[in-house]
Amino acid sequence: MPKRFISFLSTLIILFSLFSSTQAATTWINNIETAKKKAAIEKKDMLLFFSGSDWCHWCQKLDNEVFTQDKFAQEAGKDFILVNLDFPRKKELEKSIKEQNQQMQKTYGIRGFPTVILTDADGKPYAKTGYQQGGVDVYLAQLHNFRNNNAKKDALLAKADQATGLERAKLLDQALTTIMENHLLGDRNKLMEEIVKLDPDNKAGLKGKYILQHKVAPIEKALQKTGNFDQALTDIDTLLKKETKLKPEDRQRLYLFKASICLKGKRDKESGISNLEQAAKTAPNTKIAKQIPDIIASIRGTKK
Repeated sequence: MPKRFISFLSTLIILFSLFSSTQAATTWINNIETAKKKAAIEKKDMLLFFSGSDWCHWCQKLDNEVFTQDKFAQEAGKDFILVNLDFPRKKELEKSIKEQNQQMQKTYGIRGFPTVILTDADGKPYAKTGYQQGGVDVYLAQLHNFRNNNAKKDALLAKADQATGLERAKLLDQALTTIMENHLLGDRNKLMEEIVKLDPDNKAGLKGKYILQHKVAPIEKALQKTGNFDQALTDIDTLLKKETKLKPEDRQRLYLFKASICLKGKRDKESGISNLEQAAKTAPNTKIAKQIPDIIASIRGTKK
């Protein structure tokens, strides 16, 4: 075989190899077990895209503006195995994939589309997001921030394991802050409970910081799991009646939580406005209280 041909063939093989590896990095996988194995082998995290590809407007915008762009696939593919978990209405999925996606929806408590979950190679979630304006660069920066937060959280928890008392409480507080920045409940309630116990006299100000959040977290978790807005409202009312020593600012937060449920969950403007008014009345000197009249005017469409 001529040397020139051998050289050409070798070059062709190298180019094909490079092209294949690039294609592999940009491919979306629809089988979660395949994705986990690939993530473990390549030591990457997973990006789970819960989408309604043929009916969800914001899913389509996210896909068109970010996920189908070459730069996103190339850059995100360095850190993530990309997994598409679709819930179409017009096209029919394979039975096994459809059942898998439904199970993943339950596992991760997905209640709306699009939802993007970031996980480690085993599928343990550490961040949650959805559509974001700004295109590829903004989205990549967000993913990078989520990964950094997760690494920071792990480091803080490792330090906390070597600490006791208020020192441990402060480290857990820092770790919890990064968890909340990643928009996932995760083990938040467990951490808050421990922080409150480690600072029983509020010497570090942590018991005061988390006592209300600790009580509200189970309501949020149940709401995320069941989507039962009426039950959540009832639970908040029970908390308001039971916790008679709450600070006005904390009672205000509960009324704001109720307003959010009414407006975003039940689509009940009047009930939402009523709770906003109560929130303003409860602690009238807070920054949010002073903004509430404008918020109400915006809801009613009367804001100038």
